[in-house]
Amino acid sequence: MQTSQEVTSRIVYRIDSRDRLIEVDDGWRRFAEANRAWDLAGDSILGCSLWDFIQDAETREIFLSLLARVRSEGISVSLPLRCDSPDTRRYLRLTLSPVPDDGVEFVSETIRTEKRSRIGLLEVTGDKTKDFVQICSWCKRVAVPGGWTEVEFAIAILGLFDESPLPQLSHSICPDCRKDVNNNH
Repeated sequence: MQTSQEVTSRIVYRIDSRDRLIEVDDGWRRFAEANRAWDLAGDSILGCSLWDFIQDAETREIFLSLLARVRSEGISVSLPLRCDSPDTRRYLRLTLSPVPDDGVEFVSETIRTEKRSRIGLLEVTGDKTKDFVQICSWCKRVAVPGGWTEVEFAIAILGLFDESPLPQLSHSICPDCRKDVNNNH
């Protein structure tokens, strides 16, 4: 059963001119702890590169372009984004703003969440096969023959209900999100 709720959570973090994390707020820490990412909850991540957390080339390319625009034009850029967990869809607004010394502040605001049945494919832990399924880094839709669809439908289309272990996720950008992000910079 899906229920939607309004949420007003905010996560703020900053990077320096070399794209290293220099500040994370309590919202970051609470989110990391709530998602059992204990290694990301403390100050040990300060000094780490933003790129340690963005693995796929397409998402890196988009963030590099967004950061270049924010820094060169001195403007803020705001985009919709999804950050799902196995049992929750999270709809966010991500805003990148310039700060002194060529730094950038990221503000992630949760617009709404939707509970759903737990989706094993979205679990980060557990055994995975060497196979990959593409998921959009921005909207969280999954690539299937003929297009992109929500993960619940993709599992049925790809026949993953009976899979054990499940394939790994490979992050990419779907054509719709690439177009939307490109229109924002």
